[in-house]
Amino acid sequence: MKKTLFILIFIITYFTGSSQISGIWEGHLKVSKTDSLSMVVVVEQLGDSLVVELDSPDQYSFHIQPNAAAFSNDTFSFTIKSLNASFVGVYNNVGDVIAGVFTQNRRDFPMVLARIAERIIPKRPQTPQPPYPYNVDEKIIYHENNTPTIFGTLTWPLTGKPKAVVVLISGSGWQDRDETMFLHKPFLIIADYLTKLGYAVFRYDDLPMPKFRNATTLDFSKYAGMILDSLKNDTRCADVPIGFLGHSEGSLVATMCASVRKDVAFIISLAGPSIPLYEILVYQAVIAAKNADFSNEEIRNSEKMNRDFYQIVKKSKTSQKAVAAIDQWFHNIANTMNDAERERYGFSNSRLIMLKQNVVNPWMYAFIKCDPTSYIKKCNTPFLALNGSLDMQVEAQPNLSAFERHLKKDPRNRFIEFSNLNHLFQEAQTGSMDEYGKIEQTISPEVLEAIRNWLELEK
Repeated sequence: MKKTLFILIFIITYFTGSSQISGIWEGHLKVSKTDSLSMVVVVEQLGDSLVVELDSPDQYSFHIQPNAAAFSNDTFSFTIKSLNASFVGVYNNVGDVIAGVFTQNRRDFPMVLARIAERIIPKRPQTPQPPYPYNVDEKIIYHENNTPTIFGTLTWPLTGKPKAVVVLISGSGWQDRDETMFLHKPFLIIADYLTKLGYAVFRYDDLPMPKFRNATTLDFSKYAGMILDSLKNDTRCADVPIGFLGHSEGSLVATMCASVRKDVAFIISLAGPSIPLYEILVYQAVIAAKNADFSNEEIRNSEKMNRDFYQIVKKSKTSQKAVAAIDQWFHNIANTMNDAERERYGFSNSRLIMLKQNVVNPWMYAFIKCDPTSYIKKCNTPFLALNGSLDMQVEAQPNLSAFERHLKKDPRNRFIEFSNLNHLFQEAQTGSMDEYGKIEQTISPEVLEAIRNWLELEK
C-alpha cells in the first residue's frame, strides 16, 4: 500500500530566470523497496512571480501548493514547513532535468524531475458544480457543554417544505462531509441529487481530532442522535420525517442509533455490515491474500490465522489482556515457520507491533468485538439495504441475508444486490480497491434511482 507522503499548502514567490524551468515535470520517490510515488511539479511564470503547484497522482492528490519556492543560479527549491519537508535540485540545461533530493522528517529521497508533455488529472464528471438550484447553509451542532462538535452542510429546496430530511453518515476512517475519496465526492452527489428532488440533506465532517481517535462506532451513533435532535429543533426541518443514509460503517452507526430511538423515520444502508464485524475483516483478509497470489492452501492458512487472531480479541476482557494473548499467539506461530514462511505471511516484529497498536485503539478493539445483530433486531424502522456484487470490503449476500433475517418484518423493507458494482457503488470490472480512483464514475445512477424510488414509496 502506498505510504502517505504529503499534504501541502500555498505559494507565490519571487524568482529569477524561471522561464528555464517553466513547464510540467515528473519525478519518482522510492519510499520502500517495492513502492514508489510519482510527483508532478508544475512551474509557471506569472509576471514577476513563480507559481509552483504539485500533484501526487498515486495518492489522488492534486493542485497542491507549497508554502515557499525559489529558482536562482540553476537551483530550484520548495519547502513545506508544516510537514518538515523540502526539495532542492539543480537544473541541468543539457539534459533538461532537475536532479535533487526530497527530504521529509530527515529522510532523504533522491528525485530527478524530467519534463512531461501533459498534466493528467482524473475526471469526475458526476461532481456537481455551483451555483446550485437549492439552498445551501453551513451548520454547526454544539455538544451539551456548548462545544462546537459537528460541522456540516444542510441543503434544502428553494420553495416548499422538504419531503424528508436525509442525514448522510460516512464509512470507516476519518471522512469529510462529501466522503471524499480519490477525488470522488459521493455524498456531495447524493445530496445534490436528493435536494433537487425536494429533500433536505445534512452531510457532515467526522468528529474533530483527537475526539475522533478516541471514539468507537457506538460513540458515533450517539453523535448521530445529537444531530437528529438538532435537526428536529431546526425550523427549516421542523415537522418532517428525518432518516439516515449510511455508507459501510455509517450504516451500522444509523442502525445503532435507531435501535434506541423511535424517531428515526427510515434507514438507507449502502454496503452496510450486518454480520459479526470480525467476519468482515476476515473476508477482507482473504481478498487480500487472493490479490497477493497466495495458493489455495496459503489462503486457507491465512484465513485460519486471521480468525484465530480475532477470536483472541473477541474473548478478551480488556485490550491489554488481548495484547498479551496476541503476543504469545504470534510467537508460537512464528516459531513453527521457516524464514520464507514468516516473510510470506507477514510474521515480523514490525507486524506484531502494528497488530498490538491496532488492538489498543479504542475503535478497532470495539469494532472487532461488535456484532450488529443485536442492534438490527431492535431497529423498528423502514429499511433499504443496497450492496454491490463486486464489493470486496463488505460481501453482498451474507450481509443482505442477515439484514432480511434479523430486521422486524415490514412490507416497506427492501434488500437489493446490484450486479457489477463495488463497495463505492461504481460500475467496476473486479471490485478491487485499486479500481476506485481509476473509474471516472463516482456512483451508479442505478443506485441513485433505487434510493429515489424507495423514498418516494416510503413517504
